[in-house]
Amino acid sequence: MKIKILFLIPSLDNGGAEKCLVNMVNNLNPEKYDITVMTLYDRGENRKYLNKRISYSYVFKKYPKGFIHLYKLLSPKILYKKFVKGKFDIIVSYLEGPTTRIVSGCCDKHTKLINWIHCDIKNEKQFCKPYRNKKEMLKIYSKYYQTIFVSKATQENFINKFPSIFNNSKVIHNIVDTDEIIRLSNEKIKMKKKGLTLVSVGRLAKVKGFDRLFKIINKLIHERIECFLWIIGNGSEEKKLKKYIDENKLNNYISLLGYDENPYKYVKNADIYVCSSYSEAYSTSVTEAVVLGKPIITTLCSGMNEILDDGKSGLIVENNENALYDGLKKIIIDDNFRRGLIELSKIKSEDLSLLNQVKCIEDFFENVIK
Repeated sequence: MKIKILFLIPSLDNGGAEKCLVNMVNNLNPEKYDITVMTLYDRGENRKYLNKRISYSYVFKKYPKGFIHLYKLLSPKILYKKFVKGKFDIIVSYLEGPTTRIVSGCCDKHTKLINWIHCDIKNEKQFCKPYRNKKEMLKIYSKYYQTIFVSKATQENFINKFPSIFNNSKVIHNIVDTDEIIRLSNEKIKMKKKGLTLVSVGRLAKVKGFDRLFKIINKLIHERIECFLWIIGNGSEEKKLKKYIDENKLNNYISLLGYDENPYKYVKNADIYVCSSYSEAYSTSVTEAVVLGKPIITTLCSGMNEILDDGKSGLIVENNENALYDGLKKIIIDDNFRRGLIELSKIKSEDLSLLNQVKCIEDFFENVIK
C-alpha cells in the first residue's frame, strides 16, 4: 500500500518554500507515495512545475475578502472539515500560519500531523498573528506529531522560545533539484555583462536587505571600485528601490531584472552571489548558488553556517551594513580570495546530491507511520 500524504500550503507562489515543496513531491518515489498538494488560493508560478502524477486541488480560486477574520472565528475542527476531503496517512502543513491552524483540526487518530517551519522566530507577535492569541498557537502546535525545521539554528531558536511544544522536532534541509538547476543555468541570457557582476535572487521585500545593499554599491562606486549588480525578483519594495537607483544615478550599475522563472542562468553568468538578508531560515537561493559553484558572500542568518560549513565554503559576515560593505569590498578587489571561494563552493556543491536529499525525506515519512 502506498503512503497517502497531503501537503497543505497557502499558495504555490514563487517563494523558496513553495519551490522546495514542488522539488520534494516531484522526486518522491511514485511507487511508494500517493501525493496530494492542496493550496488555500489557486495561484503561483510553481503550479506549472508540479509533476502530472501529483494530485492538485485548492480551496479558493481567489483570495476572498474578509477571510482572515472569518478564519479566526471558526474553529480548526470546522475549517478542516470544510476544506479537507479524503483520508490520509500523513498531513503536512508546509508553511507556518493559517495552514497549521487548519490541519490541527483533523480528528482522525490514524492520521499523523506534521508541520514544516520555514521562518525564524524574530517577532513573536507576528508569528502568533494567524491565531486568536498566543495560547491558541501553543495549543495548536501541541497537536502535531512532529515539527520539521529547515535549519538547526531555527530549531534551537524555537525550542528556546517555546520549549514545551517544539522538543519533538527534526531538521530537514530544503531540497534543491541539483540536476535541473545545472541544466537551466546553461540557458543564454539577454543581459549584456559589463564587468565584475554581483547577483542576488529574492523577493523585493524589506527582509531581503536590498536597501542596504544598494547603499553599499553606491559607496563602492564613489570609491571608484567598479561593480555591477543584478537583482532577480519582484515585490512590494520595487518602487522604493527604483527611486533610490534614480536619485543616486545608479542605473548603469544596478539592474532590477524582475521575476524570472529561470534565475540560474543569471547566477551562472555573474561573478559573485550576494545575500544581504536581515533574516532567513534556510536560504534556497544561497544553496542554489553553491550548486552552481559561485563565490558567495552572505550576512549571518539562520542556516548560513549549515549551508556554508561555518564559513568554510563561503564568506559569512555579521548582519549589519558595515560588515557587508567590508566583505563585499574584499571579495571584489581581492582576486585570489575570490578564486579561493569559487573552489570551496565547487567542493561543497558535490555534497548536495538530489538522491541523498530525497532518501532523507523518504526515510522520515516511512518512520512516521511505523
